[in-house]
Amino acid sequence: MLLDRPPTGQVVFLEVDAASLQTVGVWPWPRTIHAIITDRLTELGVKSMAFDIDFSAASTPESDATFAAALKRAGGFALLGAFEQSAGNHADAVVNTPIAELAEASGLVSVDVPLGEGNVVRDYPESRLVGGQRIPSLGSALAGTGLHATPDHDGLFGINFAINLNAVDR
Repeated sequence: MLLDRPPTGQVVFLEVDAASLQTVGVWPWPRTIHAIITDRLTELGVKSMAFDIDFSAASTPESDATFAAALKRAGGFALLGAFEQSAGNHADAVVNTPIAELAEASGLVSVDVPLGEGNVVRDYPESRLVGGQRIPSLGSALAGTGLHATPDHDGLFGINFAINLNAVDR
């Protein structure tokens, strides 16, 4: 590689992978699984965590309540993804935000990453409009950067492609 920079060691990816899917045995996971993960990360003292998972539909009342309680125990350090997706040909976008019970117990972050010129991601937004609401981007929120966006501009910043993602703990 032309440039190769090791990660800071301050970020860990918890991925929904084949092994975890097989262990739990169902998808989507019961929200109680996400509650266990949230509580465990909180116990370990993480500074922030984010879920890039669609929580826009209700699960069971008990499971939703258990996850909401864990998000509250995290004290605002748990963030849930919000995004827009295509509704098909010539239709307006569908806004996906967590159900109210979960959204009220956490912060929201935009997990959309817009493509730039040539359909390549070169810049990353500090925030995005999701359903008319300006929401910080996942990367911006985890980095703790202040928002420099305006109501009509996402406030883009460059991506450091020199960081070796293969060296990030999973």
